[in-house]
Amino acid sequence: MLVILWLTVLGCADKLSVEEDKLTVPTEGPPPVTSESLEPTQVGTMRRLRVEVLGVPGSYSDAITHRIIKDLESWHGRIYIGHGDWGANTGPVRAMYFDVGLGELVHDEAFLFDDESIDDFRSFGEVLIAPGTDAREGWEFGNLYLKQWGESWHKLRTVPGGLHVFDAALTPDKLVVSSSDETAQGHIWTSQDQGRTWTHSREIPGEGKSDFRQSLTSFFILSGGTYAITPHQGCFRLDGVEWLELKCLPNGISDVVIEPEVFSGVAVFRPYYGGRSLYLFDGSKAFQVKFEGYVKDIAVTSSEIWILVGNEIYGSSAWTCFCAADFSLEASLELERGIAAGTLANVDGTFYFGLSSGELARGLIEP
Repeated sequence: MLVILWLTVLGCADKLSVEEDKLTVPTEGPPPVTSESLEPTQVGTMRRLRVEVLGVPGSYSDAITHRIIKDLESWHGRIYIGHGDWGANTGPVRAMYFDVGLGELVHDEAFLFDDESIDDFRSFGEVLIAPGTDAREGWEFGNLYLKQWGESWHKLRTVPGGLHVFDAALTPDKLVVSSSDETAQGHIWTSQDQGRTWTHSREIPGEGKSDFRQSLTSFFILSGGTYAITPHQGCFRLDGVEWLELKCLPNGISDVVIEPEVFSGVAVFRPYYGGRSLYLFDGSKAFQVKFEGYVKDIAVTSSEIWILVGNEIYGSSAWTCFCAADFSLEASLELERGIAAGTLANVDGTFYFGLSSGELARGLIEP
């Protein structure tokens, strides 16, 4: 079975400027875009991606859904692998990473996350954070796990009422987390003592107990400011102890977005529910980029941002990438595996992705 994977780069961001409702691009190439809705243009040539399966990080569990890879976070030559199933309660979760140098999967100091799933890792320089998606203990507190480079994992069971801890951000003077309680109401908490105690910072109303994700709040740090983006209340910027409301999604957009990435001064969001759009925010203006397929994941390097877009073709995926300077497709890649890729990382030009089978794989662009 032939699967087409399209890899594109949202690069050249040094050439991107946003003025009012306009995105200005160089005069060579496609004409400037003058609306909040953008569409990448396909150009470039087909190239082949050679794939190698590296193993199944969640194979220690008999639960098939536990093995689904939720996140790949590159940190100091390691790729930490989020997995688990907090709907089926398949925890605990091993702290698993792929050592790029050694080329092998490693159970980090035999550490166990006492949660049903670890959906995301967040790296902030020398600190790696794993929000506890669904604590296996009582509901009076939620879990947060921190790892300083060169040290062991440290569990903080201190987030008040944190049945689900969704995201975290680390600033020079604060630790910020978002959580949902047993009534599906969301909360933002801040700590000035490394998570030992917390101050309630803002409530995020949910949409009923049936869907905790409707109170899911994500954070990003842009130009030194700390931002929170919520499902129904919009976007906020932390100013001292207050959250000031602002617009960071285009008009009429109310998607639940997750895992914001920042590339060259622009925040990039993807929809939680597999939408066909990507959202950009430069600190003052917001834009939408539309795709034919579903945006699955975002991977950022020092010079590029890669977008994983999945198409409903043979139940598999396609990768689409484009350059921020002209929103055109840089290259198309062909992969001969009839399987779906749902997560993506790029480390030193090598692509790593999580497959629906629970396999971790890597691919190299053939010359």
